Amino acid sequence: MDKAFSPYRSPVINLKPHVQALLDHLGRDRLVWGSDWPWTRHEDKHTYRDTYGWLSDWISDADDRQHILDTSPRALFKLGV
Repeated sequence: MDKAFSPYRSPVINLKPHVQALLDHLGRDRLVWGSDWPWTRHEDKHTYRDTYGWLSDWISDADDRQHILDTSPRALFKLGV
């Protein structure tokens, strides 16, 4: 879990294929979603809602998305053990 994608910082315009490659290669158990919002020097460009929209666009399967949002971070941080 040492890679992060930030569309507003990336020279790559479409990150969806890269996120899909990570999902295919690592599996949803090894991915977590996070946001560094509010961004310094970027506050006027995007909202927190935008970040969730990016996730919904990149991970179209609702079950995978829920796993990345809930199950994977719980395992990573040993919550509910």
